Amino acid sequence: MHNNIIVTMPSSGLRHLGREGLKGQWKTAIAGCVLYLLVIVLPVLLLGTLSPEDGNSKEALFYTLLMTGPFTLGYMIVVLGIFRGVENVSPAWIFYGWERTIKSIALFIILTIVISVGFIILLIPGIILSIRYSQVYYIFADHTDWSIMQIMKESARLMKGNYAKYFFLQLSFLGWVLIASVFGGMLVSLLTRMFLPQYDADFVGAGFAAINNVPSFGGEAIIYCLIAFLGYAGYFALTPYMSSTNAVLYDLMNGNLRPRFVVGDTGVVDGKSGELYRTDEYFDAVPVGSAEYYDMLEEEQENQQTEMKRDFEEQEKLHKDTEGAQEQKENKDTVINIRD
Repeated sequence: MHNNIIVTMPSSGLRHLGREGLKGQWKTAIAGCVLYLLVIVLPVLLLGTLSPEDGNSKEALFYTLLMTGPFTLGYMIVVLGIFRGVENVSPAWIFYGWERTIKSIALFIILTIVISVGFIILLIPGIILSIRYSQVYYIFADHTDWSIMQIMKESARLMKGNYAKYFFLQLSFLGWVLIASVFGGMLVSLLTRMFLPQYDADFVGAGFAAINNVPSFGGEAIIYCLIAFLGYAGYFALTPYMSSTNAVLYDLMNGNLRPRFVVGDTGVVDGKSGELYRTDEYFDAVPVGSAEYYDMLEEEQENQQTEMKRDFEEQEKLHKDTEGAQEQKENKDTVINIRD
């Protein structure tokens, strides 16, 4: 395995592979995302009504610290399962993160502290630290037995030379993020005017915008929080798309995904040698069902048949040589016996 792989595939190529990984699995991916946001966001919204002056409560903070790590780990297990074509992936897999409860909670708290300190120092260090440890939950999903330090070090190693690639990949989703946010804001505003017309929520985004007017934990609070949660509706499809695309980047950086068919500068670069890296050993980058896919399978079968034929011929030749050598030995022994 290479010490470091620098990804040079354009963001458009990464997004294309991210969409390919979701083909036929969009329903599962969206259901997993909805379930993930449901257990992460909705309880925080409800607990936020306990502190109506600012929408933040100690209970909401405690819930976030306790729940985010395990459920994020579980969601990454779902994402990687879908992208890698694992059979029978279920949205309920997000609960698998609770099999590593203490470690996942500790990892989330440590990351929160480290990245927060970076942002307190200055904006740039905070961004750098966020990118450096952006792969921790993908790595954790693959290596649940690793320690927190191993996971963080591996993320830092993978990201060497890929900071700009990751940053611009996330930036390439900016248009979709704006669309999802505007759609969510309009939906919340519409639903609030329909069901809670007594509150001023003109073009409210998903969150705590009108929570200072909502009675604590009352029926109206529950209705408003449900409406606010629906403000994330635009992200129900966008989040799986982004997560699948980031899974492409992750599998390229760790060497699991190696494009066979490339266009232009698409590919990966071995950071050690600086040379373009190519292999025919892994084919996930080829869209399943495409013409290239079937050509690849046909070529692979021909290569296997050729190798089997070659192996057979070599075995047959070796067998004949062995028989010839044995026959010569027997003839030689016979001559010696006659002379004696």
